[in-house]
Amino acid sequence: GWSYMAVLTSDGVTNSSYVTSRVWVNFNSGGTIRASLNVSSISVYGTGNFGVNFSSAISGGYNYALSGQERNDSGARPDFICNTYTSGDPSTTQIRVITAYQSNFNSYFSPNQICVCCHG
Repeated sequence: GWSYMAVLTSDGVTNSSYVTSRVWVNFNSGGTIRASLNVSSISVYGTGNFGVNFSSAISGGYNYALSGQERNDSGARPDFICNTYTSGDPSTTQIRVITAYQSNFNSYFSPNQICVCCHG
């Protein structure tokens, strides 16, 4: 899929372009995929701790940016953290996703809906 990205620079010039979404997914906390692009499966490592597994490795290495959101119907306010969950270079085959409460980042939470997109 395609995303439109606009960036306002410090001198007030807007740079914009279409960028390719290499991976995107909408899934629930049980790991069930609702819709996706280049996602083979969701690994559930525990409450609020997920792995988004790519169908094909991202070409061009790990030159990408992540974005995401979650939806929670219970009224709790979790935060959304997307990363590559490694100490080295980012992964080209999986994104790790963590959802945790704003008040305590060590307390993971499983929202009703999780959406992740990898741009690059």
